[in-house]
Amino acid sequence: MEALLTLLTENPNTQYTENELGAALEVTHNKAGSLVRQLVAEGKAVSTEAKFPKVGKRKVYSLAK
Repeated sequence: MEALLTLLTENPNTQYTENELGAALEVTHNKAGSLVRQLVAEGKAVSTEAKFPKVGKRKVYSLAK
């Protein structure tokens, strides 16, 4: 979780999908999603929806401001 928080802190204006977080942390997207949802529950990260071409809407996560 520390590595995830560090990643979000170093890139505060970037929004990440669970897949991108998993790739950056070298864990599965399920594990990354679980960790980032814990940060959202603690108020350290925020979750929003973003629209991606040819994919549709996905949840994206970023550092809470």
